[in-house]
Amino acid sequence: MQKRIFVLAMSSGLVLRIALAPISGHPFDMSVYFDTGQSIVAGRNFYGVTYYAYPPAWAAFLWVATVLYQQLAGPLGAHPMPASLAQTILGADVGAPFIADWLFHTIVKTPLIVFDCFLALLIRRVVAETFKRPDRANMAAVLFFLNPHVLWISGIWGTFDVLPTYFALAGTLLFLERRPVLSGLGFGLAVALKDFPILLLFALLLGYRNRLSRQFVGRLLFTMVGVLAAVSAPYAFLDWMAYAKGVLSPTGGVFVGNLSIWLVGNLAGLGNIPAWAAGLNIASIAIVIAVVSWVAGTRRDAGDSPAYWIDLCLVALLTFYTLFRIVNDQYILWSIPFLTLNAALGRTPWQRVLAFSGVVALAGVVNVAHYSFFLPILTISASLAWLIPHFPYEPILRIVLALASWCWVVLLLRQAIRSATGEGEVTKFLKGVWERLTFRRGRGVV
Repeated sequence: MQKRIFVLAMSSGLVLRIALAPISGHPFDMSVYFDTGQSIVAGRNFYGVTYYAYPPAWAAFLWVATVLYQQLAGPLGAHPMPASLAQTILGADVGAPFIADWLFHTIVKTPLIVFDCFLALLIRRVVAETFKRPDRANMAAVLFFLNPHVLWISGIWGTFDVLPTYFALAGTLLFLERRPVLSGLGFGLAVALKDFPILLLFALLLGYRNRLSRQFVGRLLFTMVGVLAAVSAPYAFLDWMAYAKGVLSPTGGVFVGNLSIWLVGNLAGLGNIPAWAAGLNIASIAIVIAVVSWVAGTRRDAGDSPAYWIDLCLVALLTFYTLFRIVNDQYILWSIPFLTLNAALGRTPWQRVLAFSGVVALAGVVNVAHYSFFLPILTISASLAWLIPHFPYEPILRIVLALASWCWVVLLLRQAIRSATGEGEVTKFLKGVWERLTFRRGRGVV
């Protein structure tokens, strides 16, 4: 891709994000961010008081964002709109207790825009320098930056998944460069934002175990745990139960995932599941990742392929998507950089990555169970209500797209497992384990 086209494409993606920032956002998520920031500034523990359900690092930014917001809101005339007023204007439920205003949306989305750029440029560097394919580097960066799902999640929805994804990818690259302290720092920051990077590190440690020293692993884990302890200790000591409930809330038994096969169970009225079943669900994910990564690490050429680490990371993420019952739209963003890198290596067509991203993004659009993602327009002026599009909520189409997304994930997982382990190797390993457990190995014929 020529440099001029690259600059034009990246600039277009940046302008689009800046234009969308003040006028769009998930109403409920943004209200949670607003409440969390206000609670911190007021000196209250946001765990147990608000609906904040993540590790603490994102809350630290919300504190900074709220301080800045309070300085600018008065002069700019910005303020939230009560849900009752919004509903009166629109004549429909808005899906949140209030509508956070355009200024708050702009401030909160600023780091998302910045890290979308950073992640695109990091992908570009990996393709050009790590893969030695400078001819595909610009294309890879652009296809991530203009990916429809990335635009939907970061540009419109407003969730911060791009931040832990960036630090997880950076931590992975530092892991490959055998820089344990910096890798631990990267993974520590990633996990301090969301829990999922633990799965990536778990797969990498098992998949590369024959090439790692105990000193390397110890320094990496010590650094990562140190980062987590530093950001979590104040809240853990203040109210351990509230902290644990907030951080671990996604592991609970409520069916809320939009892109999971478990959606069928939810529609059948199964509702919540007991704690032991939730624990088994999480354990099953860990076991599958452990088995596949272990088998991959037994290969003599484990780690020689430039795409080996991509396969390990995709196995971890796709296993999570396949088996975990709470898979929301934004979670798919975690895998987009790895799928993009796969495409840059020529291992999968660009069109397939974009098609998968488009299906997932469309599933998110038809799953909006309230009026619109463009309600912040009302906080600019109530007279602009006519500009707000009414998002569709089509239950049947939602189910079809959710199941289609899940089936596609299963196919991607199968491909990643075969690429990481070889044809039939996982089956052979499991057969050997079963023979040992049942004492069948070595028996002769009488």
